Amino acid sequence: MNNDTQLIDEKLTFLDNGWCILYNSKYCSKKIFNLIVEILSKNTIPDNWIRVKSSRNSIVWKFLVDNNWFIFKEYLSRSVFEGIKAFLRGTRAERAWRNSKLLIRKEIPTPTLILLGKRISRFLNYQNFLITEFIPNAVGINTLLRTFLNIPWNKENILFKRFLIQRLGTFVGRLHAQGIMHGDLRLDNILLVYENEYEIKFYLIDNEKTKYFLKGIPNRLRLKNLVQLNMIILPLITITDRMRFFKSYLNENPSLKPFAKIFVRKVILSTRKRLQKRNSSSQSFYKNSG
Repeated sequence: MNNDTQLIDEKLTFLDNGWCILYNSKYCSKKIFNLIVEILSKNTIPDNWIRVKSSRNSIVWKFLVDNNWFIFKEYLSRSVFEGIKAFLRGTRAERAWRNSKLLIRKEIPTPTLILLGKRISRFLNYQNFLITEFIPNAVGINTLLRTFLNIPWNKENILFKRFLIQRLGTFVGRLHAQGIMHGDLRLDNILLVYENEYEIKFYLIDNEKTKYFLKGIPNRLRLKNLVQLNMIILPLITITDRMRFFKSYLNENPSLKPFAKIFVRKVILSTRKRLQKRNSSSQSFYKNSG
């Protein structure tokens, strides 16, 4: 579903077992709604649901309804302060829902919102989940780049890698130019759909930490996003590729061009510090080819 055709018609309902359900009536069919109500009443996941790899802070399932796939993401408590934050700012599911609506308004692709649920199981301990559409044929950027390690390294693949990196720089540059900062801009939180040899489309996922700044993103947060992207260390990602990304990024943020060298240097130094903190290999990402 394209963002320009997405419609959000929110409906709120409460179940007898304490669950609060917010759903998008434009895309949440009666079958999906009844399925979720049944799951919440029985407290069991259907046997035909497929577990999807996720971080330790969530449990993610993929399920099929009427030949369409959906993603069910349950958010797990990360600390004793999670409930306080949920009480003050909304649960992680609510924040993801709210921020995804922001992206839709800004015409930045993100999976269609279907339904969210929340319940207080005990004092300020929230259960919460979010259901979105599953994007067919989508792959995370990190996953895609790592597949390049296992395919023939020919001219066609090199050209596609360069095209991908240029387009990624443009996408992130436009995101920041609109005052939007993604809280966890790891490469697999950007999905890619290959539409044809001249067109690829990016989708943002895991939007609970996304923020909008009316007067522009503070440079420290802009730097944070760029360092998150720059953390990938692969032989096929060269220094030339990284500069190719920054050139496309700066084309969308021309006010940064007078300070480009200083800014890129900050990104590189901050990336090194983060790599050292997580005891990464000392392998340099300064390569000459590509």
